[in-house]
Amino acid sequence: FLYLSLFQSCIFSFAQNANELKIDGLGLAFNRYGISYERLFEPNSGVGLKLIMKRAEDYYAIPYYRYYFGGNYDDDKLFVEGSGLYYSYDSKDYDGNIYDGGKRNSILGAGIGFGAKTRLSSNFIIEGVASSGIGKVLMATSESKYKIILQISVSVGYQF
Repeated sequence: FLYLSLFQSCIFSFAQNANELKIDGLGLAFNRYGISYERLFEPNSGVGLKLIMKRAEDYYAIPYYRYYFGGNYDDDKLFVEGSGLYYSYDSKDYDGNIYDGGKRNSILGAGIGFGAKTRLSSNFIIEGVASSGIGKVLMATSESKYKIILQISVSVGYQF
């Protein structure tokens, strides 16, 4: 809730320049569903929120800030991003067996990433992102206290 509130206040505190709505196409191959929204404030910066659901019981909320290297909205661009992370999941081993008494757990974290975005005809876009971060497990379980999070996504979307 806190991430969504901060994200909403960022959106309404700046003048509107461009918006993007994207779907994570690579995630579909790994049974992961992701959608993201980004508001570009200037040709070189934007904030966004990515929501990901994995296996119907695990989900992520990832707010991010991006700095773009490039001239205007129509250019192909490289970018770097700083992101937050909220991850909620059931504790499972590698075979999918639930442990820790079925407790639901959460992780709060932060990370950095890089990627590229290109604009196709008629305001359609495609972007690729690779990011990593570290998060703290919030509940005491038999897991380690910290987890490294790696993410690779290829998204398609529309700029309006």
